[in-house]
Amino acid sequence: MDDTPICVLDRSRRDRGLGKGVKQGRGWAYVSDQRPWAGTAPPGVVYRFSPDRKRERPRQHLQDSGGTRDDDAAGASDPSYYYAKIGYENEWFNWGKTGVGVHYYDGEDFNVTGSSAKGWGIGAVQKVENLNTDIYLTYQMYEYEDAAATYQDLTTWVLGARWKF
Repeated sequence: MDDTPICVLDRSRRDRGLGKGVKQGRGWAYVSDQRPWAGTAPPGVVYRFSPDRKRERPRQHLQDSGGTRDDDAAGASDPSYYYAKIGYENEWFNWGKTGVGVHYYDGEDFNVTGSSAKGWGIGAVQKVENLNTDIYLTYQMYEYEDAAATYQDLTTWVLGARWKF
């Protein structure tokens, strides 16, 4: 993944007398190349545009992902997974914006053939503009199973704050 600053035409700026009608945007390049591990798919690039370099841009571009790995080595598993995430942001309180989101993960055959892993979570972030602070709370649940052993499920709660200075 790479992001590159690019000039973007914005006629509204020129119409308002703000120069040539150009502003800065970002071009994002996402590259896939399976050749180093003898993959059969051809190399590819996807280009995405965004008006800025905010951290949520790559998250939006990559919010739904999934895949497989084909390993021909003796005894190797052939894993697959799916991950999805959705979020929503609104200004419900006069302190600042509130974001909520959920995610889900489902994977099979990662460590050994027949293993399965699942995970899901929910979280919220409250911005407090006048304190330059974000307050967050998340809950996540993880499960793993295979024939070799018994594993306990893992549950986490995270409560915290980030102060930007």
